[in-house]
Amino acid sequence: MPKLPMRNQRVPAKDRRRAPPPPKKAEPFYGSAEWQEVRERLKAQRGERCETCGNRGRVILHHIVERKDGGAPFAPSNLIFQCDPCHGKVTAANRSLRADGKEPKHGPQESPPSAPAPRSIRLG
Repeated sequence: MPKLPMRNQRVPAKDRRRAPPPPKKAEPFYGSAEWQEVRERLKAQRGERCETCGNRGRVILHHIVERKDGGAPFAPSNLIFQCDPCHGKVTAANRSLRADGKEPKHGPQESPPSAPAPRSIRLG
C-alpha cells in the first residue's frame, strides 16, 4: 500500500510573550504607623486566620466598606481578616459592580460567621 503524503502536523505554539505587569505599589496609608498598630492589635485579638472561611495562612486586613466609599479607615467594626481567595472574590465582585455603574456590596458575604463585638482601639 503506498504511503500518503503527510502535511506538517506540528501545532504552532502559542506566543506567550507579553509585557510583565507593573509592580504593585501599596498606598502610603498602609505603611503608616497608625495602620500598622491597628493591624497588629487586631491580629493579636482575633488571631491570624480568615474570618470568612477560617483558613489559616497569609491574611489581608480588608475594609468591609472601602475607604473610597466612606468606610472608617481604622474602625475595627469595618475591618476583617481575609485569605487571598476570599479577598479576591470580594474585590472582583465589587470591581465588577463598579464597572456596571452599581454600588459595591458591603454585607453578609464579608461578615465573619462569629464576628467579635466591635472594640475601640486606643492609639498612642
